[in-house]
Amino acid sequence: MNHGIRVLSSMISAMIVLACPLFSADRDALVLKNADLNENTMIDGRLISKLTGNVIFEYDSTTVHSDNALWRRDEGKVNFTGNVKVFNGSKQMTCPVLDFDKNKKTIVARNCLVYTDTLDRMRVTATAGTYRTDRKDLTLAGSPVLRKADSTGGDTLIIKGDRMAWDDSLKIA
Repeated sequence: MNHGIRVLSSMISAMIVLACPLFSADRDALVLKNADLNENTMIDGRLISKLTGNVIFEYDSTTVHSDNALWRRDEGKVNFTGNVKVFNGSKQMTCPVLDFDKNKKTIVARNCLVYTDTLDRMRVTATAGTYRTDRKDLTLAGSPVLRKADSTGGDTLIIKGDRMAWDDSLKIA
């Protein structure tokens, strides 16, 4: 049981490391690296960028790719849609929709997220995940499943639940 909790703790810490620097609540560090089409519009004095095709945002060693993004720059919101992939070294998270709201201090992955770490031989699936940057906690919903393969043998650890939660400050799952 302790091994399962350590693995879950390690996995969720890795997911937080993956998402947190990219969407830090204290910085506006998101940098647009590419988009096939960038359509900027001013609505009520607010800049909105509609990005289409090969959208790539970057921060430090983390990169987000998506088919589309709607970036409400003045409101601190980005809505990534279509084939969303977040990369950081051996870690990758995919989902159809990823929403970031700087003011609400939330990152929400929706419609089936898959997190993998090839180095750690770990895979997590869930219907949705919410990370709150101010409280540093992550909640996975929709029958989350964690699978971790043992690199020295043929064992695989599988943890299933209705919901999984992690508090990064307290290091508690």
